[in-house]
Amino acid sequence: MSLNQLGLEFAVLVDGEPLVPHGVQSQVDGTVSAYVASSVGKQFSLTLQNNTGLPLAAWVYMDGRFMSGVVVRPGTRGEMKGVPISSQHCRPFQFSALKLTDNDDVVQSSAIDVNQIGLLEVKMFRISPYMTKAEDVKPRQIAEINGVPERSKKLGSHSVTLGESQIHQTTYHCNVEYLDPKHAPFMKFRVQYQSEDMLKARGIIEMSAKEKCQEELGISGQKRKRSHAEGSNDTSHSSKRQASSSTKAIKAERLHSPSRVSSSEPSVDFIDLTQSNTTTRSSSRRRIANSADDDVIDLTDEPCKVERPGSPIRVPPSLNDDVIDLTDD
Repeated sequence: MSLNQLGLEFAVLVDGEPLVPHGVQSQVDGTVSAYVASSVGKQFSLTLQNNTGLPLAAWVYMDGRFMSGVVVRPGTRGEMKGVPISSQHCRPFQFSALKLTDNDDVVQSSAIDVNQIGLLEVKMFRISPYMTKAEDVKPRQIAEINGVPERSKKLGSHSVTLGESQIHQTTYHCNVEYLDPKHAPFMKFRVQYQSEDMLKARGIIEMSAKEKCQEELGISGQKRKRSHAEGSNDTSHSSKRQASSSTKAIKAERLHSPSRVSSSEPSVDFIDLTQSNTTTRSSSRRRIANSADDDVIDLTDEPCKVERPGSPIRVPPSLNDDVIDLTDD
């Protein structure tokens, strides 16, 4: 399936078949945009069918990098499989997993714009039908994407790399005269590529009924597991507090007179609800961290006194001046 604009058809081919465009939009400035599903390791090519009746030149950009220019004469179909490195050889285009690095100071070539990664763009210009042969054309050097910082939020993204050199149809280079200003092309095609799973997660590709059911079951199962884990933690910490309180009471009875029971300080608990949704209890103070602005809402409970029953041991008045040892043997 191709994108069409003013008699020009554009498609991205994998294994000789065009990728299905999703979310196609056309704008008044002659720009057509869409999404396609890319697969890591797959080589691809671009095709242009010129039914406009005009000679056109195409500038091809991938991930913000200029790859090459192509002339498409009226009534012909042009295919671009890679970057020419000689008159009969080229390095094919290939979808690859984008490399991420935890080094925020990684230095990229000035030709790499992180915001353009994942974008195929073709700018079309009207040209004069008269062309001249270009001499001594040198192979174009394409900047490589060695990695982008994790903070760039490109996790799971793909990029375009160049495969090993392979034989290609003979390439001829020529000089052309542009009829459109270079800052205002005749038309543009902008195709963003991502994995099919990511496009489905973004709602660009509609999920099947089976996939929707599986997703809902997965979310429901995660909620149940999280709820069960939180309940287990609550029970465990509650038991530990009760055991700790009982131990303190026994020690207090041993250290002080049997006619007095000391009251311990109230324990301090808090629940820290961070972005990872983990739950820990060590105090009665509850803090909720807002993931948007990191403000903390303090829901501290007012401290309450712990009333403990009196000791069941009664000491006769005649023994008030004696020391009674209640320590276990």
